[in-house]
Formats: sequence, structure tokens, C-alpha cells
Amino acid sequence: MIFGKLGGSDFLVRDTTTGQRSVALKDERERSMNFMMGGDVAYVTSSNLLPVASGYTLVSTRVRVRADFYKEFKKASLFYGLTRLGREFAAQLTGQVVGSFSFRTKF
Repeated sequence: MIFGKLGGSDFLVRDTTTGQRSVALKDERERSMNFMMGGDVAYVTSSNLLPVASGYTLVSTRVRVRADFYKEFKKASLFYGLTRLGREFAAQLTGQVVGSFSFRTKF
């Protein structure tokens, strides 16, 4: 869900780890402040990063929940996002919270 004027004909890309969306190419529209929320659930059967041969027992369901803030200024933009990642393997006691920050400017 996006609250604000972001989206529309902007070209948004998604980070593969956190699922956070960011603006790759901005359309000609007025600057705005935006708040984004999202989540997803994935069914996992195997992993190249956590192979069973190395002793990992994967959790079959992976959950991600995220909230992002994006503010555009005259010649700059600011992004901050938090993502709650669920457990990836059985020995992992809890999930993780991952944050990201981005500042862009034109010069």
C-alpha cells in the first residue's frame, strides 16, 4: 500500500532481501511525502545460501513485513525503511529487523 503520490507512472524497483520499493526513475509530477506498507509470504523448498548439505534445516514459510517513508524535496529525496524478516532456518531463534536509509541529490 502506498499513501501519497508515489507510484503511478514512476518506475519502482524492489530490493530482493527486504522487499522495500524505491524510485529508480521518477515521472514528472509534484514532489510529495509518501508512506508505504507491505508484506509477503513465501514458501521455501531450498536455498543456495543455506544449503541442507551444510546442516541447515530451512523453515518452509518465510514472512516479511515492512514500512517505508519517502520524502521528496526540490533537488533531493530521502528514504528510510524498516523490514521485519521472519526466521530462515530452524536453529535461528528469532527473525531480524533490517533498516535502510537512502539520500539522493541532484547537482
